[in-house]
Amino acid sequence: MRDMQDGWKVVAAMAAAWGLLAMPEAAQAAGFSNTAQSAVANSMAATGVANPREPNTNFYNPANMAGKEGFEGMLGVTLLSPLSSYESFDGSVQTDTQRNWFPPPNASLSYGFSDTVAVGLGFTMPWGLAVEWPDEWVGRESIQFQQLQTFDINPNVAVNIGDTGLKIAAGAQVMLSTLQLDRRIILRDDTEVQVNLAGAGQGYGATAAVMYQPTEDLTLGLNYRSAVKLNFDGRSHFEGEEGTTFEDDFQDGDVTTSLTVPHFLAFGVGYQFNRLFVEADLNYTTWSTYDEVVIDFENDSPQDTSTIEANWNNAIAVRFGAEYQVTENIPVRLGFAYDRTPIPDNTLSPSLPGNHRLSASAGLGYSTGKFRVDAGYQLVTTLEREVRNDVAPNGNYQVVAHVLGLNVGYGFGREGDAESRENQNQSAEPQTVKQPEEEM
Repeated sequence: MRDMQDGWKVVAAMAAAWGLLAMPEAAQAAGFSNTAQSAVANSMAATGVANPREPNTNFYNPANMAGKEGFEGMLGVTLLSPLSSYESFDGSVQTDTQRNWFPPPNASLSYGFSDTVAVGLGFTMPWGLAVEWPDEWVGRESIQFQQLQTFDINPNVAVNIGDTGLKIAAGAQVMLSTLQLDRRIILRDDTEVQVNLAGAGQGYGATAAVMYQPTEDLTLGLNYRSAVKLNFDGRSHFEGEEGTTFEDDFQDGDVTTSLTVPHFLAFGVGYQFNRLFVEADLNYTTWSTYDEVVIDFENDSPQDTSTIEANWNNAIAVRFGAEYQVTENIPVRLGFAYDRTPIPDNTLSPSLPGNHRLSASAGLGYSTGKFRVDAGYQLVTTLEREVRNDVAPNGNYQVVAHVLGLNVGYGFGREGDAESRENQNQSAEPQTVKQPEEEM
């Protein structure tokens, strides 16, 4: 009877582990989304949907590719370093996650065949990150290490609608994803089993975008990225049970599950005040797509499937960014954002002990000819959250993250910049020519 109870405990633990894989710690936005996909956007609190000079057009607003002839390309990396902290209610236990740096890359390529049609291709990692707790921490049965990486290949086509100021775009998403989770199962004081779960999956989706410029200074942007269902095939592996009475209860085997990343909608308004550009964005993410995770066990387990309830809520984020052109070649940038958490109290876990997030950012750039380089820093902090449920060690949790962005680009001219327009206006003014006085 004891062996059967232990077997059921193993299955339940495996199911919980797979459910937690859908909740990796993310540094830039509530839930597990990665919104910092260029140094420019990172330094402006992840605004970009209404920024005509945002270099990662394929991610933030592919409609912005239209109306530009020739090639534009950018390559970048975002260095993420999140730190989660746990403290028991009585203050006797305090634990921090390991400080690691994760470098998700980003790239955007586009080519305008004419003033009307352009095509582009984006490469980003829009969902996931990782968390690593110490080996002996009190919540090691919930999580020790996990990582979810989702790589999005995103082709787009953009069209400029005549002289209306309206541009539209549509595209596809091809997502390739990998995941890994390590945790412990404590069977008795002297017996702990290390559990490793790893797998890979893929899924497909769509994108659509609009950019409207009714005047020379005002831009309105809308960007939609569809939900994508990722189907994972994985395998479980156990260590530490060898030579014990529990050895038969831990069998390596195949496991399958699926995870649906949410729909994402961004609306932005940008305005150019001579040298100063300001933008306000509203993001809406349908986190309710993550309501449950169903795990299928394909090895000889006491049960065939298990369901993990998540019941996340849809959430919004409000973002503000500004860019000031100090000189024709050097802009400086600032930003601030407020991001509401989608995670309800009863399903919050140490995989993602999230809460409402505040972000502050700054950065600068340099351009010469068609070349540019940009750098940006963002500090993200969550409000402290009290957890009382059956999923996580109860106590107070908080997350602080540092986000560094760097990108280089080619093909980005300075046409349309405030100073360029100012110089053009000055050169267009009629000049008064002094006439020589007539001789008497």
